Amino acid sequence: YSVALLSREPGTWTPIIPGGYSARGTANGYLAYLDSETLLAVPFDPRSGEVRGDPIPFVDGIESFDVSDSGLLVYRESTGGARLVSIDRSEETRILSDDTQNYLQPRFSPDGRKLAVSVSPALQSDLWVFDLERGTQVRLTSEGAVNNSPTWSPDGSRLAFNSARSVPGIYSIPSNGGGLPELLWKRETTVRLPTSWSPDGRWIAVVEMNRDTGTDIWLLETGDSGAPMPYLVTPFEEHSPRFSPDGRWIAYVSNESGREEVYVQPFPGPGGKWTISTAGGSEPVWSSDGSELYYRSAAGMMGVAVDTSEALRAGKPRVLFDDTFQRNFLGVANYDVAPEGGRFVMVQPNQENSGPAQLKVVLNWTEELKRLAAERESP
Repeated sequence: YSVALLSREPGTWTPIIPGGYSARGTANGYLAYLDSETLLAVPFDPRSGEVRGDPIPFVDGIESFDVSDSGLLVYRESTGGARLVSIDRSEETRILSDDTQNYLQPRFSPDGRKLAVSVSPALQSDLWVFDLERGTQVRLTSEGAVNNSPTWSPDGSRLAFNSARSVPGIYSIPSNGGGLPELLWKRETTVRLPTSWSPDGRWIAVVEMNRDTGTDIWLLETGDSGAPMPYLVTPFEEHSPRFSPDGRWIAYVSNESGREEVYVQPFPGPGGKWTISTAGGSEPVWSSDGSELYYRSAAGMMGVAVDTSEALRAGKPRVLFDDTFQRNFLGVANYDVAPEGGRFVMVQPNQENSGPAQLKVVLNWTEELKRLAAERESP
């Protein structure tokens, strides 16, 4: 990351603060920005585009902020990361990660022995695989600011993922860390996140973020052709697609009713669709035998008995446990279910900062900047 100036006529960028992000200009000639969750301000001339002097650290542990021309600063402190935890239907919880990190999108391997997850210690996110039996871990990515949305192949040998490396797109990589990433679908401008690999290994379900149609669902063929094709592209928001264990159905989320609900459609189609949730729902995940479909709602983690042997039949949703864990990220489920069933991996916010989020306001903060600058210049 870096703070840069865009020259609108030639359309060229000039970096001015390496490592900075979320920059805001102030009325009295400062440029405020974040660097590794520290809020700094530096004297800045908007006409010449020059930074003058050294940056002044103001406060640490900032997640986001804004400033006003009248001298107000408002910010939200960082949540302090999260832990990976295992929880069963009796709500017995076990901590899986020793440290606190920004964990996202945990995924059990097909045999349940390993866990793939995106980890963001600062601004960069990378993929790691945890061996749950041996307690070891392997880092799979190190290139690019963003590597997320890990998706296991049916045999557990590879992981598909989204990457913002030098050639951004969807890649696959050996899950043991013993090989290089292979580009599956190059990205031009549209962000695409893989979410599910079909049981026969032929297709990867992908969430595409389109400027005109919102979030849509595409299918990427993994053979020699590697040809993508649309599955659900409508004016509504569709995301979170997951193949059923028998490969005959796809569960997904749509807001076509006016709120997000979980639906199931046949794959590859054609056919109708079945509404699974009854009072809003998101982040569907199948049980490994296809007899149950899980999703999240305001009531908690929900479970629905389903029969996919012929035409789909679904039972009444029931609450499995209270869901106070971190929710989905960009249309990708932020939890998973172990293959043996009954055990969920969730992302639990840091308990020290688990209260309601607060915005803090600082009055006349630019006057404090002047005082700090004067102290720095005084002998």
